Amino acid sequence: MTTPNNATTARRNTLPGADDVARVVLPNGIVILARENFTSQSVVISGSVAVGSVFEDAATAGLAAMAASSLMRGTRSRDFDAIHETLEGLGASLGIGGGVHSTSFGGKALAEDLSTLLDLLSAALREPTFPVDQVERLRGEVLTSLKIRQQDTRSVANDAFRKLAYPESHPYNRSASGEIETISALSIDQMRAFHRDHFGPRGLIIVVVGAVSTTDAIQQVTDIFGGWENPAQ
Repeated sequence: MTTPNNATTARRNTLPGADDVARVVLPNGIVILARENFTSQSVVISGSVAVGSVFEDAATAGLAAMAASSLMRGTRSRDFDAIHETLEGLGASLGIGGGVHSTSFGGKALAEDLSTLLDLLSAALREPTFPVDQVERLRGEVLTSLKIRQQDTRSVANDAFRKLAYPESHPYNRSASGEIETISALSIDQMRAFHRDHFGPRGLIIVVVGAVSTTDAIQQVTDIFGGWENPAQ
C-alpha cells in the first residue's frame, strides 16, 4: 500500500470539494456557491443566467447575444463611462456574454471591493438601459466581426455543418452571434423586450471564490440579489 506524500496531500487539500464549497438557494431561485481561498487578496465571481439563443428564432438570430453584450453599456445607476471608470479605479474586471443556452458572466477584484463588483453586476443584469449610441457602436463591432467570419474557412464550414445537421427551426441550426441581415434589423425595443421577458433570478447561478469568508460572500450576494423578482421571466 502506497502512502501519499505531503506534497500530494497538500495538492488534494487545495482542490474544491463538497466539504469546502458552501451552497445556498435563495427564495427567488438564485443559487449561490462560495469557497474561501485566502492565498491571495483577490476574489473572483462567475456564473450564468438561463438565457440564450434558444429563446430566439431565425428572424431574430443574434438577439440574445446582442442583448447580453449591451448589459454593460449602461444602467440606471451608471452610464458606460462610469461603469468602466469604476472598474478601472478598482483595478477590477467584469464581463457578460451570451451563448446558446445561457448568458455567462465573470469578474475579479480585491476582496474588499466584492460588494462594488456585485453591485455593478446586479445593475447590469437587472437595470440595463440599452443606450442608443452604445448599442449602435456595439452593432457596428458585431457586423464587422460577422464580415470577417465570412472570410474564415473554419467559420464557413461550421455554419454549413449546422445547417445540414439541424432543421431550420432548431436553435442549433444558426449561429448564436446572428447573421449580418438579422443583426442589422434588430431594434433596441426588441432587445429591451428580450431582457424584460427572459432575465430574472430563476436559474441564476453566482459563484464567489477568494479571500472572503463563505458566510460573508453569501450575505453580500443575498443583500444585493435577494430582492430580485421578475414575474415575466
